[in-house]
Amino acid sequence: MPHSDTPLLRTALDAAESAADRGLDAVLAAAQSAIMGESHVTLTRLALVNPETNSPLDDGYRGVVRAVIQLAVGGERVDGSRDFYVN
Repeated sequence: MPHSDTPLLRTALDAAESAADRGLDAVLAAAQSAIMGESHVTLTRLALVNPETNSPLDDGYRGVVRAVIQLAVGGERVDGSRDFYVN
């Protein structure tokens, strides 16, 4: 069963949101950086989507986004998301 409240997942979502004032690419890079180097963790999905339609965003998009992260941690699936505003 997926969990959405693991410390690593929260850290990655926090990092993504903290980069929101620097645009979409910075948000993705921040989330990836928070996960890199963790042993027994594989990033299986990282996406920024429109929270109303779950569709991909165009380059340069500004507005509310949903960051979706899915990890494999020691063989267990961990996923979560968070909505926030990106400049």
